[in-house]
Amino acid sequence: MSEVYRKLREKLDNIPIGLPESEGAIDILKNLFTPEEAELALKLPIVTKSLGEIAAELREDPVTLMKKLDSMADRGTVLVIEKEGKRLYRLLPSVVGFWETAEKVDKKVLTAAEFLGKTPKVLMN
Repeated sequence: MSEVYRKLREKLDNIPIGLPESEGAIDILKNLFTPEEAELALKLPIVTKSLGEIAAELREDPVTLMKKLDSMADRGTVLVIEKEGKRLYRLLPSVVGFWETAEKVDKKVLTAAEFLGKTPKVLMN
């Protein structure tokens, strides 16, 4: 199971802000993504694309995919925007992304977040 999180961390580390290699990073990802969501996140674009484009690229049913992506968006790991009648999605980066949008992050992640050098506000509630 940790392999999918390691791969996701590597993907996120290739985004300009990055996600440094550490056990803390893996703990955070495990808290934010189920294993199935982590697998999906590995396939998601880091640039905004329409639901139709993503569904076609992943060969998934758009309705089923939309439910998965909206669930992830509710937890702040995916960005969703409505533009000109289309739903657009993208994977959010870790530092400027997860912390600003996540509504529920387990308190045990507080220690894991220390590798970032500060405690994200969402964890202090």
